[in-house]
Amino acid sequence: MKVFAFDVDDTLDLDIPLSSSFQDARGWAKYRPGPVRLDHITELRSVGHVVGICGNWRALSYYRPDWQQYFGFIGPVESSFKASFLQGLKRGLQYNPEITAFVMVGNIAQTAIGDDRRVAKQSGWEFQKETEFVDRLK
Repeated sequence: MKVFAFDVDDTLDLDIPLSSSFQDARGWAKYRPGPVRLDHITELRSVGHVVGICGNWRALSYYRPDWQQYFGFIGPVESSFKASFLQGLKRGLQYNPEITAFVMVGNIAQTAIGDDRRVAKQSGWEFQKETEFVDRLK
């Protein structure tokens, strides 16, 4: 069993109409879809993997109120950063003998703040680029 943490923007396709992708009244940033579809998430869960979010959870919960059907955890919440969230998650689950790997699926951004590869490395997680993840499922 692996633990997968998915970024949201530029990684997940939340299967919402494009016209729904806007900045809402609360000022949340626009959601930008990626190549990982919800059926990919369902497939991972069906074979026993733990799957969650490490990214724009506000967009996920706003656009997909049924998010619990797909994801077992969301974060980081409030002032927590991605790296500290992943580190805490790994600390909490590392003694489960069934878990063989911790994998962050995301994108490599041009800015340090959005670079999921850097976050994964900093947190002791493996990194898989979102396009490579989808390619491996084909």
